[in-house]
Amino acid sequence: MNVLTELLSITPSSVQPICVKELVSHLDQSSQPLSLPVIRFLLEHVRVDQETIEELSVFDRNQYHRRYLYQSDNVEVLILGWLNGQRSRIHDHEGSNCGVKVLKGEATETYFKRVENGHIFALGSTKL
Repeated sequence: MNVLTELLSITPSSVQPICVKELVSHLDQSSQPLSLPVIRFLLEHVRVDQETIEELSVFDRNQYHRRYLYQSDNVEVLILGWLNGQRSRIHDHEGSNCGVKVLKGEATETYFKRVENGHIFALGSTKL
């Protein structure tokens, strides 16, 4: 059984917060893409202190910023920095599992659909 599968078998009341270094250590042991339950578990339990957020975050007045914290053939972990009003381009994560954790502030995700004539329209939004 790999470490990530073992994490899921832990009872929620006995789970300790996971720091970023521990998260990367767990991800290093994964030999396959992460399932949504594993991603959800990790996002719920990873704790990033204010000092680490400030150290890893980059903000740019002209566009949002992406910084890789971890990357392998099976998983990527990024820290994204948006200033108020900034957006990413419309995109999808087709064929992959994705999770988001807001570390500071708030974010809104908007869902889109392409219609028969090729136009794209917003289906709705959710605060993350």
